[in-house]
Amino acid sequence: MKAKAFVSAPELTFEIALRIRHPSIDPAELTAALGIEPTQCFRKGDIRDARSSGKSGSTYTESYWFGAIDPAIWPLEFHIPEFSEFAQRNASLWNPGMALSVTARRLARNHAALLDRVRTEGGQVSVLIALSPPSIDSLSIAPDVSKALSDAGITLELELLDS
Repeated sequence: MKAKAFVSAPELTFEIALRIRHPSIDPAELTAALGIEPTQCFRKGDIRDARSSGKSGSTYTESYWFGAIDPAIWPLEFHIPEFSEFAQRNASLWNPGMALSVTARRLARNHAALLDRVRTEGGQVSVLIALSPPSIDSLSIAPDVSKALSDAGITLELELLDS
């Protein structure tokens, strides 16, 4: 299933989202735990919209939660508070690598137990990053970011958007 268009600040040339699939978890529980409003979610057993599924009365066979992430709203962990405040006010300073780093660390540190539970119960967690070429011509993922994603059991998915 292709991700829906993300919601992000117009200055950014990339977008980040979190996607969780689970056999039965209540998406409201994920929303409360993550503190992020989903752009799309449904629970196993919910009735599908007949227009999207083509079948009247069919139900979802798994729970699904998808939400855009705006790492600029999360406090940055710089040792110079003035730079952190400046970076948060100026979205143009953000690049995909920096945003992915903040996202990976925040998810791994603050939501490790939830993410582990999702995986243990047969679910999947992905961070999606959509890039808008030619505005972005490269993406570097630092080893500590890869490790944070791996340790949290998060799959990284990249998507190149049509320009």
